[in-house]
This record gives sequence, structure tokens and C-alpha cells, in this order.
Amino acid sequence: MTDTGNSLLIRPATSDPAAAAPVAAWMWLTQPMRDSGQPGAAGNNPPASDAATLLLPASWMHIRTLQLPSMGAAKLAQALPYALEDYLAGDVEQLHVVSSRQQADGSVLVVAMDAELLQSVLNQLQALGITVQRAVPDALCLPRHADGHSIMRLGDGWLLRDQHDNAMCLRAEELDWLDSAADSNARWHCYISNEQAPPAALSGHCQTHPHSDPLATLARHADSCELNLLRGRFARSEDRSGRLWRAPALAAGILIIVLSGYAISEHWLLQRELTRQQQLVREQMQRAFPEITTIVNPRVQAERALAARSGTGSDRLLALLQATAPVLAAQQLTSLQSLEYSDAQLRLQLRTASVTRLDDMLLQLRRQGLAARLEGVTSDADSVRAAVIITTGNS
Repeated sequence: MTDTGNSLLIRPATSDPAAAAPVAAWMWLTQPMRDSGQPGAAGNNPPASDAATLLLPASWMHIRTLQLPSMGAAKLAQALPYALEDYLAGDVEQLHVVSSRQQADGSVLVVAMDAELLQSVLNQLQALGITVQRAVPDALCLPRHADGHSIMRLGDGWLLRDQHDNAMCLRAEELDWLDSAADSNARWHCYISNEQAPPAALSGHCQTHPHSDPLATLARHADSCELNLLRGRFARSEDRSGRLWRAPALAAGILIIVLSGYAISEHWLLQRELTRQQQLVREQMQRAFPEITTIVNPRVQAERALAARSGTGSDRLLALLQATAPVLAAQQLTSLQSLEYSDAQLRLQLRTASVTRLDDMLLQLRRQGLAARLEGVTSDADSVRAAVIITTGNS
């Protein structure tokens, strides 16, 4: 392709992947206008470009920090899909998974996205003469603050990034849930335009950072985002061409290993013993924690399983909130009276018009893969009160 000289920042206008087309409705900036923050004309296709950066909505993917044993990049790439199995519904083989560099303490930030959806988006842009060089989660382009959370209104949702790089996209009606789960002393860094006000739902200290356009703010931080989804099977062909030297180098390395027969035999014996010990550990783990289907790091997974059983797992609370919020938001004539989380259970005290509405809500929650039941149902002339107890499906 001939170089057009245009460099783009482009993002779908909606956080719903089913409504992402056509590209003419997307938001975009030409790179020379990045600092000024002037967006492209609404309703027009972005200009052709050989150097586009694609911002993908965080709602299209799963973003999570995992704790894994220290390992090389190749082994880490193999282990990540199985390490995510306990957190995701569906077949992990259909996902495209990338990660940041693993930290010294074993933590690694992971992003998983449906591979077919990513390929469809790239194909649409390619048909318009747009070659994507980088694809990054939009919420991870928010400025990171060590003393609190970053939040920004973009399109039809709110982007959130906390100080631990947990990131998500929320609808406006879900902000009440987010604030209920957060520390009342939490510090929020709110990125809004001069005409907007911070969300009324957020409590704690809220510091505003006015800007003229959200894409311009994200553009200034997009280059520093380490998680580029165009890796592995989606890596650009010119990026892979420079790796052809690895095959001869690998052959030479294998030859050296073969010539070192004694060292190889020692290594083989040690590896066999290690495999035997690992198998014993797996058997003990499966007896103690049958809910763990894939064992990556026995110590860490056992600690998390114990934490989940005692009700102290923050990951489980966040997962319950994310899965429950859309169901409650869709219920009409239903109000949330209180919210509690204890012993790995989310307890919602609700007031609604009829028991039929409660039954419908239970059905929708179960379709999300949650376990839900009613408790303490009472009624009067015009309303029904009940507690809904929600846990993950494998609790």
C-alpha cells in the first residue's frame, strides 16, 4: 500500500460489539490534530492510513491481573488461556489472549478478546484502506493514578481504570453499583469536558481534569499502553519476517544440546522427578479444591480458593457486580434498597411490583451463569419486598 501520510486514532462509537458497524459511525482523530483534539467529521469514513492506532472498548474484552509462576514469554503465552478458564464462560480456544510483561512478583496483566470479533474489525478497516499498526484497550489509555481511580465519559459509556490497572467500561446506570462496592474514601480522577459535571453517583474525593475531547486525552497516552492486541496470530506480517533467523539458531542450539549427552541425561532425570512431584501436587489440589479445573500455580490458586471460600475475594465481588448490574438495570419498577457482600455471596434487598418480576430477574441472573435464590419475601397492597442471594455458578 502507498503511504498516505495520515496517522489515525480510531474507536467504535458504541461499547456494544453487536452495534459496532458501520465504520462511518466511528470516532477518529488524524494524528497531526492529536494535541488539538479535533475529531473527524461525524458520518464520514476515516481517511485511508498506513499507521492507524485502534482503540477497542474495554467492554469487548476481559481484563484481569493474574498471579502466575515466573516463566518465559513462550510458556506464559501457552499458560494464559488455561489460567483464565476459571474466570471466563465459553471456550477459551476461541479467544485471543495477550499480556503485559510479567512483574518480579509474578503478576501479569492479561487481556482476552473474541478472535473472530477482532478479525472482523480489522477486515472492515482494511477494506477502507486503513492498516492498523496497534490495537489497545481504550480504558488502559486513561492516565494511571497511584492514589486512586481514573474515570472518563466516552461515547455511550464510562471508562474506568484503577491504580492496579483493572479496567472496564460501564453504562451510566451502573455507576451506582461501582460506588457501592468502592471505599467511601476512594479518590476519583474524573476526565470530563468543560460543560460536564462529575457523576453524582461517585462518593469520596473527586478531582476533575477538564479536556476538550476524550479521544485527544486518550491519544496522548495510547503510545505508552503496553498491551497491543496485534500479537501472535494477529501480528503484522512485516513484524514476523524479521524472526526467520530463529529457525537456524534453534537448530544450532539443539545440536549443542545433543552433544552434551551427560547434561541432557541429568536434566531428563530431574525433569521426570519434577513431573512426578507435580502430579502428586495436582492430585492433592483436586481433592482439596475440586472447583479448580486447571492448575497453573498450586500455592497461589489454593490461597485464592481459600480466600473465595471465606468471602474475602475482591475479584469475585467485582465479577458478581459486573454480571448482576445489567440484569438489575433492565428491570422496570424494581428498586434496590440495599447491597451487602459476605461469605462470597451478594445480597440485594429489592422492592418490586410483583413476585413475577422477581422470578423473571432470577431467570436472567441464571442465564448469566450465576446462582440466585429468593429469601424473606414479603408483600403489601402495592409492592413485594425480598432479598435476592447471588453467587457464582460454581459456588
